[in-house]
Amino acid sequence: MIYINAFLIGGLICGLAQIIMNLFKLTVGHMTSLFVVIGTFLDFGNFYDKLIEVAGAGALLPITNFGHSLVHSS
Repeated sequence: MIYINAFLIGGLICGLAQIIMNLFKLTVGHMTSLFVVIGTFLDFGNFYDKLIEVAGAGALLPITNFGHSLVHSS
């Protein structure tokens, strides 16, 4: 079940990025910055930690995890 959750949630994160990129005509650099900031904000309510518990690698591999890691490093 963990593999299915990782696939679905990781795919959802990447699919969301593709939709935003197509709708607003953003570059890859803009998307990277946006998703790092989103990952940072999702960490404030420990929401991203709960997402990692459910999705495992599906939440650890996208760039949103970098923002999450930046908050936890301090």
